[in-house]
Amino acid sequence: MIDEKTFKLFYGQKDFMLEHDTLECLEKYMMTEDLSARLSRPKASDPLIVEVEKEVTVKELLIADVPPLPKEAPKKGFRFYPRSKDSVFTCVYAAIHGEKSLLEKGINVTNLLMNEKHLISEHCNKNPNALKASNYKITIAKMNEIRCDLMTKPFMDKAAGGLVACAIYYKRPIYVVFEEIGAYLRFVSKEYVDDDESTDDDDGGKDDILLRVEAGGRIHLDQSGLATDIKANYMALPHFEKPMLGASNYKLDELVKMYRRIFGPASDKMSKSEYYEKLLVKMSACIEARMV
Repeated sequence: MIDEKTFKLFYGQKDFMLEHDTLECLEKYMMTEDLSARLSRPKASDPLIVEVEKEVTVKELLIADVPPLPKEAPKKGFRFYPRSKDSVFTCVYAAIHGEKSLLEKGINVTNLLMNEKHLISEHCNKNPNALKASNYKITIAKMNEIRCDLMTKPFMDKAAGGLVACAIYYKRPIYVVFEEIGAYLRFVSKEYVDDDESTDDDDGGKDDILLRVEAGGRIHLDQSGLATDIKANYMALPHFEKPMLGASNYKLDELVKMYRRIFGPASDKMSKSEYYEKLLVKMSACIEARMV
């Protein structure tokens, strides 16, 4: 005989028990020995996994506390293509500080480059004659323009003037190689001592900075740091504002050789002045697109 509380608990529930049913009808809902054995038996397809807490050694703790490595030195024989719109100065910055300095978490590359250019500008302002040390002859007006552009412009759009300042500030020669015309510009301070003339055999920090401008105008940093092949295989341009000397300084066969190097064999025979004019126009356009 069940009490009233038990009766109300089981009887009267919809689709559960009717008045004429007994408690034996609930056997299918009970935890019997047979059901308990079947539930506790592990399945063959579900192997037991035992988690063991890894023991941390003292050596691992010491490794975890090691601070991050300092900024890397530029890798040798590697091309670095800048992602910043200020591509020319980004290449110079990567050559000095390493490309990973531009990829550090939380770094605003635009602000980083602007701060660096401010330092260069301040150096030039504190030393009014600093830019006179350039291997390229520049006017006082051009010097003032270089200082102003470094302070005010977010991008080094007139790159030639900026590279004059960079070569002096960093005390390292900067080569800009124009693949399309097979020629190069060399920005360097007159105070720079060539590695070949240095008595210090371990002078790795004085490697040349090599910027290569591809035929389509894209620029990258050549981190080989060696300008020997450039001097041997490319033409040296006299000035970034005037890539060729006067026509009287060249012989006809010299102009023909330069023309073939850039354009290939001429289909028609041309005069010396025609060769010179075509070369001057091509070289000026190539340099002005990236440097002036």
